[in-house]
Amino acid sequence: MNKNLLLIHGAWCSKHGFNYIIKKILDDTNVGHIHCFEYDCQKESMADIVRRAKSDLDNVSTNGLKTVVVGHSMGGLIALKLSQRSTVSRTITMASPLSGLKMNRWLHTILLWHAPILRDIIPDSTFIKNLHKKSFTRNPVDVLIANSGFNPMIYEQSDGVIPVATQTKWTPPGSNIYTVEVNHNEILQAPETIICIERALRE
Repeated sequence: MNKNLLLIHGAWCSKHGFNYIIKKILDDTNVGHIHCFEYDCQKESMADIVRRAKSDLDNVSTNGLKTVVVGHSMGGLIALKLSQRSTVSRTITMASPLSGLKMNRWLHTILLWHAPILRDIIPDSTFIKNLHKKSFTRNPVDVLIANSGFNPMIYEQSDGVIPVATQTKWTPPGSNIYTVEVNHNEILQAPETIICIERALRE
C-alpha cells in the first residue's frame, strides 16, 4: 500500500458518484484508506466544509501513509484548500470552477436561491481570492478539464454544467493540466481520470 485516497464530491452530489472510481482503483491498485468526504452545500458554508475536510484528512492519514486528494467540481476547490498540507502527496481536481463560478445573471440568481454557499465561489469572493493567493509549491496538483457538453443556459463553451473558462482561466501555478473530451459528470468514469488517480497512488 503506497497511499490513501480522499475523495470529495461536487455540489448537490454524494459519495456514490465515486463508485466507479473506487471499484477500478480496488481492482487495479493497492491502496490504504479510501474515504469519501461528504457535505451539504445547502446548509454549510465553505469555511465549515473546509474545516471538516481537514479533520477528515487527518483521520484518513492516521495509518502513516500520505494521501491523494481528489475533488470533483466544487469538491476540487475544497481539495485545493487541503493540497499543501504535510499529509498530502498529490491533489487532483476534475471539472472544477477554479477561477470562480460565473454564469449568466438569470441562472446565477436561481442557483444562489437554492444554495447561498455559491456566493463563496463567485470570482470576486474572499474564498476564491484567498485560494488564488495560495502557494502550490509543496505538493503537485493535477487539473483535469472537462470540455465537451451542452447547456442551453450557458452561452459559451461548457461541459454541460459549468463554462470551460471557469476551469481554465486560473489554474494553480505549476499544475499539470489535462483536457478530457467528456462532460461534467462523465469525467468521473473517464479512462484518463482513472489513469491519473492510479498513477498518483503508485508514485
